[in-house]
Amino acid sequence: MGPMSQDFAAAFGLGFTDRRINMVDANGVCMASIQALYRRLAELEAEVAKLRL
Repeated sequence: MGPMSQDFAAAFGLGFTDRRINMVDANGVCMASIQALYRRLAELEAEVAKLRL
């Protein structure tokens, strides 16, 4: 139960085919999303700290 390979290829434009998801591509997408979430968390923590002053 995960993403369909065609949807993954359309969303991210990765891979040589839309019939399978390459694990390197999937891991890269996961790492990029984790980094984006971390940046967002840091922004929110800074905003909360500013509001507490």
